[in-house]
Amino acid sequence: MSDNGSPPVRYDVDDHVATIAFDRPEKLNAITFAMRDAFLEHLRTAETDPSVRVIIVKGNGRAFTSGVDLNDRPDLQDPSGRSIESDEATIETAARAWETMLKIPKPILVKAHGYCVGWGLEIALHADIVLAAEDCQFFYPSVTAGTGLPDSSITMYHLGPQWAKRLLMMGDIVDGKRAERIGLASEALPAEKLDVAIEALAQRSATVAPELLAQSKRVINESIELMGRPALQKLAVKANAAARRQILVSEGDRSED
Repeated sequence: MSDNGSPPVRYDVDDHVATIAFDRPEKLNAITFAMRDAFLEHLRTAETDPSVRVIIVKGNGRAFTSGVDLNDRPDLQDPSGRSIESDEATIETAARAWETMLKIPKPILVKAHGYCVGWGLEIALHADIVLAAEDCQFFYPSVTAGTGLPDSSITMYHLGPQWAKRLLMMGDIVDGKRAERIGLASEALPAEKLDVAIEALAQRSATVAPELLAQSKRVINESIELMGRPALQKLAVKANAAARRQILVSEGDRSED
C-alpha cells in the first residue's frame, strides 16, 4: 500500500495523455488484487474524462510488472479450497477485468520493460499498442510453475497457434526483440529510448480525432470478437479450472506415494 493507504497505482493527466503507473518498484510492481481494482478504476476515470485522448500504462522502477503478487489473497489464488464451479467463476471474473481494456474507446499504450509477465502480459495483450524494451521478458509464470493457464484466451489472436503454444505449452520466455517479430509488441527499443518513444506515440495519437480513434478501435476489436473470442474464452475458463483441478489431484497422488 502507499503512504496514504491506497493501492500503489499512480494516475496523472498531462496534455491529453493519462498515465497509469504501477508504483511498487521494491516488489518489481507485483500486482495485488487491490492494485488490479485500482488500475481498472483509473481506466474508467480516463475513459470518462473528456480531456483524455490517450492512456499510457507503465511500471515505475526496474520492471513493468512481475505479475500477480503470489502472497496476496490466497483465498482467490489457491483453488484447493473451492469447488471447480467456484474456481471457474474466479477465473472468469479475472478475465473480464482485462476485457475492460478492449471496451474503452481510447487508445491504450503499454510501456513494457524489465518484466511483463502473468497479469502484466494479460494487460499488454489487451492493450492497443505495446512498446517494449529489447531486453524485456514476456512469459506466463503459472505455466512454468505448473499452477494453471492464463485467465484470458487472447494470446491466440496476437500470436497465432505456434507461438501461442510456445507460451502456453512450453512456458517460453520471449524477449522484446522477439516480441516485436512475433507481433506481441509493435516495436522494440533500447530501454533508455522507451520513455521518449512512448510519449511521442501518445502525442501522435492525441492529434487524431477522438471519434475516429474510437471507431477504429471498435472495428478492429470487433474483428477479434467475430473470430470467436467470446466462445473461446468460455472454453478457456473451463480448461483452466479443469487443469488446476487435475494438478491438485496429481499433487495429492504424489504426496501419498
